[in-house]
Amino acid sequence: MKPVLWLIFASAVVVTAIFTPKYLIAQRPGKSKTSLKYKMICSSMFVIAGFSAAAIAENTSAYAVFMLIGLLLSWAGDFLLHVKDTKQFFMFGLLAFLTAHILYLLAYQNAAKHIFGGKFLGPVQIILVPLLFLVSVVYCYIKKINVKSLMLLPVAIYILVLSTMFVKASGLGVLHIRAGGALWEGAVLIVGSFFFFCSDATLGILMINKKTKSFPMKCFNIITYFSGQLMLASSILFFQTQAIT
Repeated sequence: MKPVLWLIFASAVVVTAIFTPKYLIAQRPGKSKTSLKYKMICSSMFVIAGFSAAAIAENTSAYAVFMLIGLLLSWAGDFLLHVKDTKQFFMFGLLAFLTAHILYLLAYQNAAKHIFGGKFLGPVQIILVPLLFLVSVVYCYIKKINVKSLMLLPVAIYILVLSTMFVKASGLGVLHIRAGGALWEGAVLIVGSFFFFCSDATLGILMINKKTKSFPMKCFNIITYFSGQLMLASSILFFQTQAIT
């Protein structure tokens, strides 16, 4: 049975590699039914990768549950942000991704606590989170990314959660390597969360600053996004915590 599951997992990665360029080309003139189809094929692949990873590792722990729900919410966010250009769909899409980030964060905290006995944020992480948040704000100011007053608080909360998620994931990856875990396993989580951070950063620029219509930036945004999601999904293979009771 496991060879079949590994085949499904590998197929999800291959399908993503095939359809990501198709999506980028299809969406370049503007959103369409074709671009939506290709995007959701890619989004479905990181969900399939996550569930197949959980089945391969027989991982039903809290870490896996939080991650899988987060992947499903990311799928919903992808659909909502693409299917219709309205403020309502944008807000619901943003909420879906914000909730996904929170669930990823809960997964990392769950693993840090029950595998390594770690606190929510260590001394170094307490410094890194506000520093990363400040760097993000300064970057927005330098790039003259104007956020409407109504969106200031939601965007600030989103940046804070995203920064915390990235720092927490990186810390968990480092702890895993220091505890004797395989280097590639820790690297998958660190690089995956970094890609996710970079993807969301460029997405914010592309969506808020309508004057920015850079196709190379869009390519960077999408490639880091789907790569990051696949890496986070694959972390279910080697991070197991206690079961949810």
